Amino acid sequence: MTQVPTKFSRRQLLRCGAAAFAAPLTVSRAWAADETPVAPSNRLTLGVIGLGSRGFNLIDAFLNCPDAQIVAVCDVDSMHYRDNQWGQGNAYGREPARHKIDRHYGSRQGVAVTSDFRQLCGRDDIDAIVVATPDHWHALCTLEALRGGKDVYCEKPVTHTFHEGQLVYRAAAQQKAIFQTGSQQRSDSRFRRAAELVRNGHIGRVKRVEVGLP
Repeated sequence: MTQVPTKFSRRQLLRCGAAAFAAPLTVSRAWAADETPVAPSNRLTLGVIGLGSRGFNLIDAFLNCPDAQIVAVCDVDSMHYRDNQWGQGNAYGREPARHKIDRHYGSRQGVAVTSDFRQLCGRDDIDAIVVATPDHWHALCTLEALRGGKDVYCEKPVTHTFHEGQLVYRAAAQQKAIFQTGSQQRSDSRFRRAAELVRNGHIGRVKRVEVGLP
């Protein structure tokens, strides 16, 4: 079981990002079990860019963390629908995200909503940015967030090109920011076990590998 601290500093939260999203059910229960109130001044304030299915998965994870609060969200779509694996249509985009977050917090002020990621990255009331856009926007949103002095959690793949990757790590180093990318299939124990079996010849010589993507 992933070990998750019951209390996070403002920066420790992102350090736990990969472990948290690799085992969302376990972590959510661990966070939900901590009923100790956290002062608003001690919460990590978050902005989420990209409100599709993965963005909503991450929103659910952070809503269960008392040490974090989502204060702003961004997507180009006000609302769009996508079928899940059971063929049922789910609503995503700015308005469903706004409704979900406001309902959870019960806040009179409400979460801020924008269609321009640059506006979200420029906000002074945000500590860290979550990037869950389609892949080709990852580097652009991450670099804008880093320029704005924010820490970043970005979904995989971080970049499309080697050069974009260099720009990201240099910007993170220059800003002395925390950068975390989701790499669940590199850290999950089952994938490591599979790699060990192959490398040690337990399934024989591998002649062909088939990869399936949704």
